[in-house]
Amino acid sequence: MKKIFIYLFLLFLALILQFIFTGWYQKEMVDFFLITVIFWSYFRGWKEGVLAGFFCGLAKDIFFFPLIGINAFSFSLIGLLMSEIKVKTYQQSLVFFILMVGILFLLNSFTLAIWLFFFYRITFVHTFISSLYPSLICTCGVCGAIFLIEEKLTKSSISKL
Repeated sequence: MKKIFIYLFLLFLALILQFIFTGWYQKEMVDFFLITVIFWSYFRGWKEGVLAGFFCGLAKDIFFFPLIGINAFSFSLIGLLMSEIKVKTYQQSLVFFILMVGILFLLNSFTLAIWLFFFYRITFVHTFISSLYPSLICTCGVCGAIFLIEEKLTKSSISKL
């Protein structure tokens, strides 16, 4: 029950931050929903990662996207892949983590561009390229900062034991 309230708080925080930053810049700079899915699936496993991805994607679809279900599908896939990457690889490398976030961000952009091309007839190249430059760098930077903070907190709690 505690995990559900923490997740709902993070989802609400991501929604508020997404509204604030999208309203200021008129363009999505940091994808807080993607960050929530990445870290929730990284720390909780694939089952909770898929559920977190679905509900984060659904919230993003309802408030920010013209079609319902595209982000829910894409974020569920990202939640599954991130948890599987964590299980099968070395976890303490910041560079590897940022590289994985970048690859998952590109996968998300690619998936969204394909779906929008098929259902909305928006050109694939325009959709894919327009989401890359500021968003990829900012999202990877925020994920890297959160990863470093989590590592410091983990090391300090281990050293207290």
